[in-house]
Amino acid sequence: MDVSNQVLNQVRKYGGSDNTAPGQLSASKSLNYAEGPTINNPVVELVKGIPFTIRLKGEVGLGGAENLYVKINMDVDSLSAEGNTLNANNWNEANIVSTNITYTNWTNAVWDRTDDDTDPSGNYTSANVTTGLYVLDDPHVGVRLTNNGTSNIYNDRWIEARLYTSEREEHPYDEMFVRGYGSFYIGIHARNARRYAYDVDCLIGTDYKDLDDLTSEERSQVARLHGDDYVVGGSQGNV
Repeated sequence: MDVSNQVLNQVRKYGGSDNTAPGQLSASKSLNYAEGPTINNPVVELVKGIPFTIRLKGEVGLGGAENLYVKINMDVDSLSAEGNTLNANNWNEANIVSTNITYTNWTNAVWDRTDDDTDPSGNYTSANVTTGLYVLDDPHVGVRLTNNGTSNIYNDRWIEARLYTSEREEHPYDEMFVRGYGSFYIGIHARNARRYAYDVDCLIGTDYKDLDDLTSEERSQVARLHGDDYVVGGSQGNV
């Protein structure tokens, strides 16, 4: 329910200014200033490169908004520089670092950006260097939600972090597979009448697979959407 007009009318009638301190928004009837208090009015983020980690730290609960919702819009088309590598059908994408560090059992590579594609020795084939992801028929990106906690058991027992599908329905696991061009929500909730701190990470890009390549265990983690059908191994089923 949008109560903005009621809040504004009260200020016009009685005077004064709004209190926008996050921990006092509820008490001062100024929840219209809260960020992401409902799943219908979330904070919105866009992710285009994976892996990518979203870190959420703050407070929710008594005196302010009791929930925080973040909507993640996915338009994944490239690798990020976060340092992870993704398995791609029996080969690994390279993580290229521009340093002179020597690693045990490895010899540093020389990358010649100016030479042509032909190797005079005939021993090597030139690599296809790209920051884009390989093309899949129905790409799905792995997501993992981690509640790090604050090391205070009396605080952490009342904080709950959940994943939600693009249709705003709660997902039963802390790991989820989402279409590379889809969306999902993160929800953080205070479950008692006090103000609680939270520390939550969401890693987007734990895996990158075609829907048909998901194992039976991974398929149970696919974000379920109403009426969304898929075909696996020639047989049709519901996600």
